[in-house]
Amino acid sequence: IIGLAFLGLLPHHSTAFEISGLPFQLTADTIELDKKDGAILASGNVRMNYKDYLIQADQFRYYNEEQILDYHSNITVTKNKNIIKTDHFRYNLQTSKGHAINVDSQFKSAHFFGETLDISSDSSVFHKAKFTTCSQSEDNQYTVQSETIHYYSKSGNVISNNNQIFFLDVPIFYFPRFIYQIGGDS
Repeated sequence: IIGLAFLGLLPHHSTAFEISGLPFQLTADTIELDKKDGAILASGNVRMNYKDYLIQADQFRYYNEEQILDYHSNITVTKNKNIIKTDHFRYNLQTSKGHAINVDSQFKSAHFFGETLDISSDSSVFHKAKFTTCSQSEDNQYTVQSETIHYYSKSGNVISNNNQIFFLDVPIFYFPRFIYQIGGDS
């Protein structure tokens, strides 16, 4: 927040208000400084650019000392053509780790759904998850339901554990581990 309070940042209401001096670019309808803990609060059409990511949400809070990004409600994270939609997303800039709840995502041609998602710099782990390569218009003719699905972004490898294949919502086959590739980011 170095230079922000600093600039006398009080509650500010306008469209597409922007602040600078942060490790990301942030715009929102409303941005204010929480005087109790020094956090930056943003609401309404929140848009953030961080590295190669565009993150949109209804609400956002940034804890400067801990370097934690905390998003709430209607969150969409986009990088290239990969999309993650979630209800709540918290990310630590120092550790490059994050956690999301109620996740619906698309990586390349694959769709992943999970109760939770843990993100690190080299992998994503979906818990109580589903996977399909069916398009949205195909109404998910098949899905693989798994206890966990690990996606390794550099290699494109996917490892799922405790799996069941469903065809038209009917369980067909169980298998303990499944390893497949959907292509890497590099």
